[in-house]
Amino acid sequence: MLRMSLHTASRIAPWLLVSIFGASLIFLVTQLMRVTPIFAGAGLSIFEAFRILALLSVPVVGWALTPGFVVAVFAVAGDMFRSGEQDVLDAAGIPRWKVLGGPAMTAVPLAFLSAWIWIFASPSSQQHVYKTVSKLAGKALIANLKSNRFNSPAPGMTFFAEKKLAEGTFKNTLLELCENKSHTLHVIAPKMELIYHSNNMALSLKAKNGQVFSGLLNNNVAVMEFDELNLSFSLADELNTRLDFIPALMAISTSQLINENNVKGTSKNERSFTLWRRIAGPTGFIAMSIVAMTLAFLGRWQRRRTAIATAAILFTGFHLAGRFCEALMAGGTISPLVAAFAPSALVIIAGCFLPALIWVRSTVKH
Repeated sequence: MLRMSLHTASRIAPWLLVSIFGASLIFLVTQLMRVTPIFAGAGLSIFEAFRILALLSVPVVGWALTPGFVVAVFAVAGDMFRSGEQDVLDAAGIPRWKVLGGPAMTAVPLAFLSAWIWIFASPSSQQHVYKTVSKLAGKALIANLKSNRFNSPAPGMTFFAEKKLAEGTFKNTLLELCENKSHTLHVIAPKMELIYHSNNMALSLKAKNGQVFSGLLNNNVAVMEFDELNLSFSLADELNTRLDFIPALMAISTSQLINENNVKGTSKNERSFTLWRRIAGPTGFIAMSIVAMTLAFLGRWQRRRTAIATAAILFTGFHLAGRFCEALMAGGTISPLVAAFAPSALVIIAGCFLPALIWVRSTVKH
């Protein structure tokens, strides 16, 4: 039995690598499509690009483990039926549940890897992605300011420059800040320097020999001349809007979610759901692995593509069930705990039933 398990595991390995790589690539492309416009124009270095790619790959691999394993198991089962290998095993009187040793041997280390990624590695990588991209987003905001054009880098801010001298330095400039409808600030200077500070997401302005107009135009405008002016204002709201592809809770460590009762800008249900989902991630992998192994060797596949298509349908159903439960939780219909574990619970029930069905079918047949 050990030799058979090792043989099956060796056949799963190449399919597993290919399917996990394919699923990771799909997930990674979708993430890059969301994050790339944020720092376009920031002068990204090769090191920074590699760093972002590597950090994004961590949660991506965590997501890809489940569909990758499911596809690999179904592909190998399809090959075994198509080649007649499974028919030989059936004729030899070997119950099909014994064939599951190979996939099970492969699933165990992957389950531990899934747990480590979901609970520890993914939150940590998301923190670093958030910090790296927020730094680049601020640089991109300044780099994308065009000369001879009115720019609106953030709500309530309008910037105009006749010429761009260097990165962040502009000639013959006008800056308008509208704090509210009752107060407007205009800064006019022959030269202005804009510097982004990533530690607090703030933009500082340095100008010399200019004028400041404070108040509403055509209504009690105060005019002041200055030799040197330094202003600083926060871009946190604007940049956080651009960085919403990483939900705030996803970039918080699991220990913080457990120990802290309040995370700014989040509700109790959101915090609970994020925590439970991190635990439900590896649980879902285990549940899907059980169902995939039993279903793959329960049927009789005539074509490998049919088996792979079944794997895709199975994972899609599991994924949609998770999204549906999350929507129900957001609407207050079910609790965060139920929303996180309901998809896994459904497949675990099926996973407990199907092995018995395989054993009965195999026993009756032989």
